Amino acid sequence: MRDAAGRVKGGLPGGAGLVVLLWAAQVHPSARLDALFATAAHLSGLLAGYGILAMLFLMARVPAVEHGVGADRLARWHALGGRHVLLLCFAHGLLALLGYAAYRGIDVLSAAGGLLGYPALAAACAGTVLLAAVGVTSARARYAAGSRTRPGAGHT
Repeated sequence: MRDAAGRVKGGLPGGAGLVVLLWAAQVHPSARLDALFATAAHLSGLLAGYGILAMLFLMARVPAVEHGVGADRLARWHALGGRHVLLLCFAHGLLALLGYAAYRGIDVLSAAGGLLGYPALAAACAGTVLLAAVGVTSARARYAAGSRTRPGAGHT
């Protein structure tokens, strides 16, 4: 059981490291403020996308993984990783907004209004809100079920 858990637990950050390496291979360094924000937004978006896939994998009930690692441990990892994915999603949106504001030379509120005019960004904001709602309700359900520890606490 430890061997499978070690492979899964090591493979998840390894995949994130691969995402960072692929990002680093194509990034164009710049000292401009808008480019720095945009670069950080791209990286956080890529990591959030990878994190979503990793969270789906953890809860996919793949028999070999579930029997080798254990459903309870996979659920704990999912709860812990879900927080990080939500933070990466919020960071992506905020950094993209700040980069757009710096690029256009406008304040953040005007930039937010301008960005929402793009066709897919309203849908992306709605998706982020729904993802956050799922995270909040699942965390509240865990606390309501009588868990004495915070989600993700305990042995991993």
